[in-house]
Amino acid sequence: MRIKFPLFAAIAFICLDVIFARQVRADSVDSFVYQFGGNTFTWELPSSRLVTPDNVSYGFTLPDVSVSENGGPATSGTLDFWSDSAGGGVDFYVGNFFYLFNTTGPQFYSGSDSSPTFLTGTFGSLTDYGDGFDGVPEGTLQISAAVPEPPSLTLLWIGLGFALVLYVAHRLVPSRSMV
Repeated sequence: MRIKFPLFAAIAFICLDVIFARQVRADSVDSFVYQFGGNTFTWELPSSRLVTPDNVSYGFTLPDVSVSENGGPATSGTLDFWSDSAGGGVDFYVGNFFYLFNTTGPQFYSGSDSSPTFLTGTFGSLTDYGDGFDGVPEGTLQISAAVPEPPSLTLLWIGLGFALVLYVAHRLVPSRSMV
């Protein structure tokens, strides 16, 4: 059986699209859940977020981040992620240094302060020095990265390629006449 050009083109198109779809990725989002003293703080950050380095060796700052406390409405404030040389950890404050949380612990990112990549996993025994807390090592931060979705156009092209393959396959099967 000879493969007709439309079928070959459809198969080649789908193969190329699958190969290139692995290289083109939508931006993923990292999810953060920090728990301590009966409180739960949650926030999300795009993996490719631009950061402002605080200092060569102290970490970086993320302004205008929305953090939800105990499932309530989100509060906008500033997040600081600290390097190991500054004691590690993360803090979140609103206005003139009203800290909702202020932890010490490990450094939660790899790479440079100007181009960090968040580590994923669960980090326990964090000490919190936020407003009104006693500094007991009881906090836990969980960081998870969502799997990025393929771009919509890639899905569209895969669907159209699949439809073309079905059309060509239908044309190759001889039709039966009813007797």
